[in-house]
Amino acid sequence: MDALQFEEMPEMRHPYLLLTYDGWSNTAGVATATGQFLIEHLQAQRFASIDPEEFYNFADQRPQARYNDDGEREIIWPENDFYFCAQPQLEHDIIIATGIEPHLKWRTFTNLMIEFIKRCEVYQTVTLGALWADVLYS
Repeated sequence: MDALQFEEMPEMRHPYLLLTYDGWSNTAGVATATGQFLIEHLQAQRFASIDPEEFYNFADQRPQARYNDDGEREIIWPENDFYFCAQPQLEHDIIIATGIEPHLKWRTFTNLMIEFIKRCEVYQTVTLGALWADVLYS
């Protein structure tokens, strides 16, 4: 099984790719919260993912357990998902990627991202992050 999985391939107009990953550059969850906000606000639809199995140490990034609406217990694994949003008023569409920086196999993960970018004919990639800084903004 290929780690990069497409549920469907939407018709895209050379989209922008916004990467919002949890990790070193996600102070206070700003990047990932922004990604989730945009997914909801733009009503973006998930169309692809990267299987987490070979990229995480699950002792460090533990899966979560919860009860679903039917009262059944389910396991929530770390995810790297891609959401698509068509923007007819713009020249380019938007892909929003949410996930977690890998713990393992960075080269393999990076190659998957490059494959994703090529297959989706991404026009430009933007990474979103937040870092603590001792800066007076007044």
